[in-house]
Amino acid sequence: MLVPDLIAAFLAWNSRHRAPATVRFYASRLRLFRAKFADREFSADVGAVRGITALEIDEYLHACGFASDGQPLSESTRRHNAVALESLLSFAISEKLLAKENRIFEDLEKPRMGQRDLIPSDAEIDKLLEQASPAFRLIYNALCQTGCRPGELCRLTVANVD
Repeated sequence: MLVPDLIAAFLAWNSRHRAPATVRFYASRLRLFRAKFADREFSADVGAVRGITALEIDEYLHACGFASDGQPLSESTRRHNAVALESLLSFAISEKLLAKENRIFEDLEKPRMGQRDLIPSDAEIDKLLEQASPAFRLIYNALCQTGCRPGELCRLTVANVD
């Protein structure tokens, strides 16, 4: 199965079984993979249409770790790209779209998620808020008062408030 066809089937399956945010996550993470390997089979089996090698996957993931200006992207960005590819491969095998023996890779090397090492002091926060826009101060205060993560705050609705 060609890469674009497999990704389309994967996203359609996810849209039936997963949250819209999950579908958007996979679609955004697989967009560049689809473009790079559009005319290739998602298989390690080299046939009439070339399959993809594990080395090509590794090179692709390495290249996805850098912005267009050559600056390295965060570890979480690189990890999310690998997770999306692993999920695509698992889907292809579980739905019998790819035979286990034509598996492209076993486990992808995924960078560890970064930890936030620095907690700003009260003085640093005050300085930041002095120069911040009113909208940012509002969001910052909402995060502090609710204990939400930014993504959780974005999804918050009136029905969630007691």
